[in-house]
Amino acid sequence: MSYIRSNFFNLLTMLSGLFWAIGMAWENFRSPAGPIHSCDGGLIASAATIAPQGYVSRVSGTTAVVDITVPYTGFAGTIVLVPTGAFTWTAAGNIAVLGTAVVSRALHMTYVPSAAKWYPSYV
Repeated sequence: MSYIRSNFFNLLTMLSGLFWAIGMAWENFRSPAGPIHSCDGGLIASAATIAPQGYVSRVSGTTAVVDITVPYTGFAGTIVLVPTGAFTWTAAGNIAVLGTAVVSRALHMTYVPSAAKWYPSYV
């Protein structure tokens, strides 16, 4: 019985940590006045400048992305782009390094305000 109780406690601890992580991800996409949009940013077309409207956005097309609009003043954190087309991004704007999106592979972009740059999870 002690073994079952111990495993149950470990499971609860793990789930608590998971829910905390999800909550922190959501908090990263909140403005000081509250949530700016839903978690799902919908589908946006690749363009020279994109402006994701949620924590996770799908991106279509093959146009090179040069700039990503910062969600709000004071934002520091990560957004997720899920490519539906093999677009590229350049280092000519506010993205730190250039790269190519892989269709259906989540691309995490982390914004660092002190550098005024987005850093991709892969290139």
